[in-house]
Amino acid sequence: MSFLAVSKSFYPDMFTFSPLFPDRFTDFERLFGPRGACAGCWCMFWRLPSAGWLRRRGAGTRRAMRRLVQAGQVPGLLAYAGNRAIGWCAVAQRSNNAFLLGFLLILTE
Repeated sequence: MSFLAVSKSFYPDMFTFSPLFPDRFTDFERLFGPRGACAGCWCMFWRLPSAGWLRRRGAGTRRAMRRLVQAGQVPGLLAYAGNRAIGWCAVAQRSNNAFLLGFLLILTE
């Protein structure tokens, strides 16, 4: 039996997940901390062209993420243990990842 199967049998409600909606943005900020998780990224590295990310990182990328969320976009999911956000997973269409668009060849039929 896998660890996940065992842990779910003992702790079925251990984790919950929620889209990042405007009312959860404070949880996102708390999870990412004062530095925006990694070098002021605020999970905007893939969404902006390199030059734009470098200019904005820190407070600028935090504001950009907040604007995305307030505009009704759902850029990812928060994982919770009880009422505390403990994890994050970014979710977006390829077209929303400006950095990757320069490197990927997307084949369509």
